Amino acid sequence: MTIGTSTGGLNILHEIIPRFHKLDSYVIFIIQHTTQEVEDPLIEQLDEKCHIRVKKAGHGMHIEPGNAYFLPADYHAGVEEQDGRVSIRLYEGTKVNFVRPSIDVFMESVAKLFRENAIGVLLTGMGRDGAQGMKAIKEAGGATIAQNEETAPIFRMPSSAIMLGCVDKVLPPQEIFTEIMDIINKRGGT
Repeated sequence: MTIGTSTGGLNILHEIIPRFHKLDSYVIFIIQHTTQEVEDPLIEQLDEKCHIRVKKAGHGMHIEPGNAYFLPADYHAGVEEQDGRVSIRLYEGTKVNFVRPSIDVFMESVAKLFRENAIGVLLTGMGRDGAQGMKAIKEAGGATIAQNEETAPIFRMPSSAIMLGCVDKVLPPQEIFTEIMDIINKRGGT
């Protein structure tokens, strides 16, 4: 599953990610529009606070279920499968939607590889990044969730996805975790 956020998202990540106790067959990818100076302490704080492992994604890193991978600042990222293993690909490239990493770029990669098993979550943020990625996940048969306007400090990113008609559920952060777990349980995983 991919959780994308920007402005105002730090506190919401602290609210959602620590609630995951066990993920046998799923991985969490976190994309936060931020800087390396902010992301390193954030990753450390989340890892200390969580029951699952939270680590910074590296180029070529093999994905292991049950972990959360924080995509690093200043790189676009994607997932690819080689020899039956999924790994992360990082690359510099032109900014998309004025940002790098782009939630759109990564979610499109996730949709292509994981198809109906993908889950996209779009939280608070300015701009439109994430809307096309959510659409790609929805079109691949995956599930999509956006944060609601009442709880989003900046609603532009979630509203852009909602306007595309590609969001299954619009929820406050305290209900997003429950919805994710309902989706996973219906699919027969944890």
